[in-house]
Amino acid sequence: MSVTGWYLFGNTFIGVIKKAIALTLSIQMYYATLQSLLFYKKDLSILTNLPGASKMGFTEDITKLSEQVRKRADQVVGEESTKMALIVPFLSVLGYDVYDPSEVMPEYVADFAIKKAGQFEKVDYALAINNNIVMLVEAKARGQKAEAHDGQLSRYFNGLLTTKVAIVTNGVEYRFFTDLRDKNVMDKEPFFTFNVLEYDTKDIRLIRKW
Repeated sequence: MSVTGWYLFGNTFIGVIKKAIALTLSIQMYYATLQSLLFYKKDLSILTNLPGASKMGFTEDITKLSEQVRKRADQVVGEESTKMALIVPFLSVLGYDVYDPSEVMPEYVADFAIKKAGQFEKVDYALAINNNIVMLVEAKARGQKAEAHDGQLSRYFNGLLTTKVAIVTNGVEYRFFTDLRDKNVMDKEPFFTFNVLEYDTKDIRLIRKW
């Protein structure tokens, strides 16, 4: 074979090799991408199966909760009934597992609780993430004003350093408190108020963070 022939043969052979390499890389990239997608779908399935998570989406969950509260409110009498019928469903919509006592702790009593009238002060709910209490909830009966009167909520907030948010609620109105003025000292005024019967898209974006 002449030099020219060998040259043409060599170029052709190299071209075939390059195409084979490109094809191999394409196949590898395809499988890598497919694997990533499978893992991604797996992650999504885990997220959508979390307690309190709904496939409908957060906005739809709030809408559904609002409708339930509107229907139930007139039948709810007293603090305990308010907790079970109105407040617990709200905590569930926020994504907390209301059936897990290590995550949603009812009638929580802290180590530093003081006694009043022979009983230790307690908060209605302490909500924990990774065993750290991050939110406190004080419940009022439906029809009462969502206001903290005796200071026990602020004492708990100030004493539990991992707590970032405190809520006072009557099952319809939720008043959110934090420590904007002084660190680890609960503010006297709420930084956000959410009414489950009267809200807008801005309120949804804010409430979704909790």
